Amino acid sequence: MAKKRLIELKKGKCISALLLALLSLKKASSTAWSIRTKLQLVSKCLLNFEKLAVFAGISTLQLVSGIQLNAKDLQLSSTIFTDIDTDGDVDIVEIPAISNSLFLHRNVGAFYSLEKIPVSSFVPSFVGKISNTQTGKNDLVLIDKQNGKFSTLQNNGTDGFIVAESGSLNTPLNEVILNDFDQDGDQDMVYSSTGGAIGWAKNQGSDGFLPQGNLIGGLSSDVSSIDTIDYQNDGDTDIKFSSGGLAQFHANNGSDGFSPVAGYTSGNDYSFHQQDINDDGTPDSTRVSANGQISVAKSQGTEGFVTQSSNLQSNIQSSILHDLDDDSDLDLVYTTPSGIAWAKNEGSDGFIQQGVFHQTSANVGNFEIKDADFDGDEDIFFSESNKLGFGFLKNDGSENFQLQEFGRELANPQTLKSALGLDIDGDNDLDLVDVPGDSEKLIIQENSNQDWTQKSSIALPFVPSSIAPLNLNGDTEDDLFVLDQTTGKYSLLSNNGSDGFVLNSSGNLNATIQQAILADMDADGDQDLVFSDNTNLVWAKNDGSNGFVPQTTILSGIGSLDAIEISDIDDDGDHDILFSTPGNGLVTILNNQGSEGFESEQINSGATSINDLEFADIDNDGDDDLVYASSTDSTIGMFTNKGSDGFTPSGAIATGITQVDQIKVTDLDLDEDLDIVAASSQNNDSFWIQNTETDGFSPQQLG
Repeated sequence: MAKKRLIELKKGKCISALLLALLSLKKASSTAWSIRTKLQLVSKCLLNFEKLAVFAGISTLQLVSGIQLNAKDLQLSSTIFTDIDTDGDVDIVEIPAISNSLFLHRNVGAFYSLEKIPVSSFVPSFVGKISNTQTGKNDLVLIDKQNGKFSTLQNNGTDGFIVAESGSLNTPLNEVILNDFDQDGDQDMVYSSTGGAIGWAKNQGSDGFLPQGNLIGGLSSDVSSIDTIDYQNDGDTDIKFSSGGLAQFHANNGSDGFSPVAGYTSGNDYSFHQQDINDDGTPDSTRVSANGQISVAKSQGTEGFVTQSSNLQSNIQSSILHDLDDDSDLDLVYTTPSGIAWAKNEGSDGFIQQGVFHQTSANVGNFEIKDADFDGDEDIFFSESNKLGFGFLKNDGSENFQLQEFGRELANPQTLKSALGLDIDGDNDLDLVDVPGDSEKLIIQENSNQDWTQKSSIALPFVPSSIAPLNLNGDTEDDLFVLDQTTGKYSLLSNNGSDGFVLNSSGNLNATIQQAILADMDADGDQDLVFSDNTNLVWAKNDGSNGFVPQTTILSGIGSLDAIEISDIDDDGDHDILFSTPGNGLVTILNNQGSEGFESEQINSGATSINDLEFADIDNDGDDDLVYASSTDSTIGMFTNKGSDGFTPSGAIATGITQVDQIKVTDLDLDEDLDIVAASSQNNDSFWIQNTETDGFSPQQLG
C-alpha cells in the first residue's frame, strides 16, 4: 500500500509538470498530441519515468495514460466504468431498475464491494462522471430523461456523496453526453430531446450547469446517437447525430450556427473516431457505420488524407478504437446485437474481423477497455441492457478472455406461509417456526440433533397469520417477516441466533391481504413485498429501517388469486410475476420492464382451473418450466419454457390425483432430475410423482 501511495504521489507531481508543458505548447498549435509526443515531453521531465515505471511494475505507457478509460465522449448511461475514488482501480456506478438509489461497486483489491447511494429528488435514468477541478475528485451527474431534471452529486470521499446542485433542461431526453463543447477545459452537457432538438448546458464550475438552449432544431423526436468532434480541425465542435432514420453531420459555423455537411447523410447510422490509427503522430478520422463499413481518412500531413475502406459485414452498435493486441496500431472493438467482438488493424490491409469475445442474449449497454490488473494486456468491462450488475472480460493473453460477472444476483423470492423451516441458531440443523393463529407470539421448535425444544417468540403487536424469511442486515442468518393478512399489520424480526428473535420494526399496509410473496422487484438486492387485496396487485418497496412502502398498483381489477409465483422468467436481471385466477386455466405473465412498468400476456393451459404454480427445470434443458396443479381436473400439467418463444402448454404430467391443489418440485430420489410432491388440502391425500426421464412420470401415493 505504501509503495502504491508513493507511486501515485510521484506520478501526480510529474503529470502536473507535463500538463504545464502541454498547455504552453498548445497555445502555438491546436494539433491533438499523440502518445509519442507525450513520451518525448515525459523524457524531459525532472523525474525519471522509466525508473518509476519499473518500480511500479508497469509500462511507461501505462504510467502516462493512467486510469483514463478509452472513450471519445463520456456518454451518460445506466452503467459507467470509472475510477470514482481515484485510487487507480476501475469502479462501477449503475442505476438499478425502479429505484431511488445508485449502486457503487468499489474495486477493493480482487473483489468489488457494493454501496448504495440514495437519490431523493427523482428516479435517475442516466449517470455520468464529471471531474471536479476544485476538489480533485470525480463527481457524478444524474439525469431523469422523462423530464430533463438533473443533479450533481459531489464526491466527499469517505463521507460519501451529497447533492451539490440540481436543475432542469426542461425537456424529455433521448440521450446525454459530457463533452467540452465550448472548449474552456471543463465538461459540458450535450443532449438530444424528444422535441426534435440538440441542446447543451454549460458547465460553470461551482455554479453548476446552465442550460444554453438549442444548437440544432427541427429534427425528429428520435434524435440521438450524438458524436461531438472537431472533424474539420478548425478549433470548434461539430456534431454528428441520427434523426428520422438518417445519420447526419453538421459543421459548427460559430455565430452562424450549424449547417449540414454534404456527403455525410446516410441511411445507416455511423460514429466518428478521431485518433492516430497508424501511430505516426497525427490523428486520423475513422467513420464506422452500423452495417460494418469502416472508412479511415489517414492523415498525410501537408499532403492531405488517404482513404482506406474495410467491410466487417456485421451489425455494429457501438465501437471503440484501442490497441488490443499491443502492436502499436489501434484495433476496433465493437458491440453487435449478440455480443462483443473485435477487428484487428492490419495496416494497409485495413481492419480484419477476428471473432466474438462474449456472446449475450441482451444488448450490451456500455463497455470500456482498460488494463485493470496492470498485467500488460487489455481487459473489457461491460454492462447488459436491463440486467443488474456488470461483466468483466479478463484478458489472459493472446486475446483470450475469461468472463467474470458481478452483482447480478437478485434476492430470492419467498412465499409467505403459516410455518417454515430454517436454521435459527446456526448449528446446521433445521429448526421450525410456526404461526399458531390464536396468539401474538410465534412457536419456535429448536432442533439439536433431533432433540426438539419448544420456545415462544417475543410478543408481537398483532396476531400473525403468515411468515417468510428475509435478510435485514446482510449476515448469514435468516430474519423474519411476520404478517397479519386480515389487517395488513407486519413486523420485522432480527435473528439473534440462540437468543431468539428480536423485534426490529413494525408497520401497516392498511389492506386485507389475500396472497403475498417477498421478491426483489426493484433489483436493489433486498426483498420487497408483492401482494393482492382481492382487487389489486400491489408491490411495496423494502425501504430498510422505514419498512415496506406501497408503490403504484401493478394491476387493478384482478379479483382474488389462486396462485402467484415470481421469477426472472426472461433472464433480464429483474423479477417477473405469474398468477392464476379462479374458474379458468389461464396464467397471466407480468413481464417487468423496469421504470416502464409491467407488460402483460396470458397463456392457456386448457385446464378448468389452476390452483398452484411452481417454477422448475423439469425437462432439464437449462431453463425453468412452469408446473401447475388443477383441483377441478385432478391433474398436474406443465408449460414448457421455449426461451424467446415463451411458454408452450405441454399437457398433463399426471392425472387422476383427486382434487390436487398443492405441488412442490424437488429431487426426492437424488437421481439428478426433478420430481413432484402433490397434495390435496380437501382430502389429505399426498403423492410422489417420480420423474423417470424416458418413461415419463410415475405417481405413487404417499398417504
